[in-house]
Amino acid sequence: AYFRNHPAQQTAVNHVEDPTHPSTEFLPTEWARFDEWYNFTNNPRGVVRVLLTLDETSYNPGFGAMGDHPIAWCHNYDGGRSWYTAGGHRDDNFSEPLFLQHILGGIEWTAGITSGGGDCVTFYEVGNLVAEIGASSGVLNTVAANNIDKHLELAEAAADDGDRAPALE
Repeated sequence: AYFRNHPAQQTAVNHVEDPTHPSTEFLPTEWARFDEWYNFTNNPRGVVRVLLTLDETSYNPGFGAMGDHPIAWCHNYDGGRSWYTAGGHRDDNFSEPLFLQHILGGIEWTAGITSGGGDCVTFYEVGNLVAEIGASSGVLNTVAANNIDKHLELAEAAADDGDRAPALE
């Protein structure tokens, strides 16, 4: 995702989408914070594992409102781990215990010190692995790929409908 713009700094509610990740496992389901909230040119959902979203009804997102508004996410990239949070634009954010714990959890996960949150495997990554299994020879590989693909489609459909629980299993 690329930065588009941001409205005036204000309080907004963050919703925890993945309570199993080390950067979110301790957060309340709804986390109200005062910060500068970025709008992005495109929604990264689908190629990243979304950890937090902004509730755009809890603040004025201004021009560039996204509707579905991821604000923290992770994914595996080129053999490594990538974690992002769009918070932390104010000096006083770095004296907030929950925000500092959020940052620490992200750093420790990225460094491989800790694990969790499905290790940020995305539907995109699993889909690519399933395609590779299906492309390899053998009836067993084809059957396995078809079964995995079926479960992946169900989990992705549930996530798209806003039911994140089956997608996290």
